[in-house]
Amino acid sequence: YPDIIEYTWTKYPGGAGAAINDGVIISLDDLIDSNAPNLKKLLADHPDIDKMIKDTSGHYYCFPFLRGGYLDNWAGVCAEFYTSLAEQYQLGIFIENSQDLDPQPIRELMRRIPDERIGVCLDFGHANYSRVPIQGWFDALGDRIGYLHLSDNNGAFDDHLPIGEGKLDWEEADRLWRGIGKDIPLTLEVGGIEGVERSLRYLKERRYFEME
Repeated sequence: YPDIIEYTWTKYPGGAGAAINDGVIISLDDLIDSNAPNLKKLLADHPDIDKMIKDTSGHYYCFPFLRGGYLDNWAGVCAEFYTSLAEQYQLGIFIENSQDLDPQPIRELMRRIPDERIGVCLDFGHANYSRVPIQGWFDALGDRIGYLHLSDNNGAFDDHLPIGEGKLDWEEADRLWRGIGKDIPLTLEVGGIEGVERSLRYLKERRYFEME
């Protein structure tokens, strides 16, 4: 392996802790403690940021992305681009939470886009392995959610399991969807025809998302 790796370690099989145990990356605990007093204080003062860069065993595996002015610039550039694209081609555009650990970037983007043709595609699977509970994603983005992607996982990375075969709380997901109060298209993103059939059976038996 190279000396420095940039990667989404939450998608490593078993998560970041497994990557440390496998010797692919090293824990940053001692390095931060000995060589980064300013970062150490920031993490102590902001437990939400501290949690974002730890694995499930509590070991640091990366440095935080402290957004600041970068986020403002990114949101402004993207807002201008998507607005122009929607206007030029008369499109409906839905921005998906892809590898976002929390809803702040997409929320800031939506705040800059009044055009209702542009909204959010909420991927339940991605939200489930983020650092924010699914309720938090709906609280931040609910009024702009206009499309849904459905798949299940075990909370560590993007397994694309059939619905009901992971750890995602689908009763809560259904409740949050109903709370939006509008008809929203959805896509099942699970592997293979059998996975789709098992997912549909699970949803229909419980009448989640009004499936019958």
